[in-house]
Amino acid sequence: MDALLIRHGHTVLNDSDTYFSTRDPGLSEKGLEQADCLAKLLQHIDIAAVFSSPLQRARQTAQVLAEAKDLAVGIDERLRELDTGAFEGLNAEDLRSRDPDFLQRWRTSPADLVWPRGESLRMAGQRVVDCVQEKMRTFRHDTVAFVGHGIAIKAALCLLSGLDPGRFRDLRLATASYAHLRFEPGRVTVVAWHVDACAPGNPGHPVPAVSGKL
Repeated sequence: MDALLIRHGHTVLNDSDTYFSTRDPGLSEKGLEQADCLAKLLQHIDIAAVFSSPLQRARQTAQVLAEAKDLAVGIDERLRELDTGAFEGLNAEDLRSRDPDFLQRWRTSPADLVWPRGESLRMAGQRVVDCVQEKMRTFRHDTVAFVGHGIAIKAALCLLSGLDPGRFRDLRLATASYAHLRFEPGRVTVVAWHVDACAPGNPGHPVPAVSGKL
């Protein structure tokens, strides 16, 4: 199976410096434009199914892509963003005042740090991986699109490639960008990494193959 792990388009909260996951803004005008660009960018790929996080920003992005392929959007809770729990809506300065030790650990060793009443990067990444691997059993020879959120997807990509999810900051995944993965027995290969759906004439950015055991 080939998997397109897609981050939703831009929202107004993406321009803030707050930690947000469960808040549910829709796409901004820029985000709607990005979703349209993404659908056009992927028009040459035969996509068999589109799955989305239940949050509005992901669903709207997925809907534009699905309509271009004459598909319905399947909702999967496992594609949600990292749950920041009690710290939802705070910024770094708020965290520094409330819990400076937590902020320091988030910056230096975040992989297994559980957000109060939330979850850890590893937990978020693993549920995305579980979703993708489950769909592999149904869409073994197809290409499937998964529309979700930046941190959770990057944590999943780390896990799939054998990296510590705490290295999620090493990966760039702008709004409406995606990673194209190919799953084969015992390995997963990064086929392409696309960083800007609306860049003029930009067909995607092939990258050297990176493999890890599933």
